[in-house]
Amino acid sequence: MNQLDELPLSELLLINPWSSAKKGTLLQMLVGKKPTIGVRCNFKVANGTLEGIAIVAGEHMGKLVLDSDLVGPALDVSGVVKIVASQLGPFRHRSPQLPPGLLVQYDGQYYLWVNVLVGTGSGFIRLADGEHFNGLPPDWQVDVAASVGVRMRPKSN
Repeated sequence: MNQLDELPLSELLLINPWSSAKKGTLLQMLVGKKPTIGVRCNFKVANGTLEGIAIVAGEHMGKLVLDSDLVGPALDVSGVVKIVASQLGPFRHRSPQLPPGLLVQYDGQYYLWVNVLVGTGSGFIRLADGEHFNGLPPDWQVDVAASVGVRMRPKSN
C-alpha cells in the first residue's frame, strides 16, 4: 500500500501545517503530486535541525523529504496504518553504501536508513520518535529487513 484512498470521517485527522505533528507520527501528504506516507522526523545538519518526512511506502520508500520540499497540510494516519518490515532477514549488510529503506534493530528500537530525496545527506531515523542519527554504534551488525511498507491496522471491536 502506497497511500490511503478512503477513510471513515471519524478517523480523518487533518494536521495543518504538517510540521505541527509530533515527531514519530505517521502522515500522509503530497510529495510532488503524489500522496505519500511517511514518519514525521527531524534531520540534524551542521547549522541546526531541519524538519522532514521519512517515506515508508511507495516509490520513494527510504527517502527523506525535507521541509523546503513539503507544503500544505497532512493527514495523521497513525491510528489506521502501521509500519511493517518486508524482505525479512536477519542478514548482515556488508556493502559500504547502505541502501535506502534498510531496517535495523538496536537496543530494542527500530531504525530506518534514509537518503535525502533532493540534495545530499543520509542517516538513521528512529521510527518510534522520528529522531535522526548519523550512525549507530559499531556493534549493530544484523539488519532486520531490506525495506519497510505500511498496512492497515485491524479494526478493534
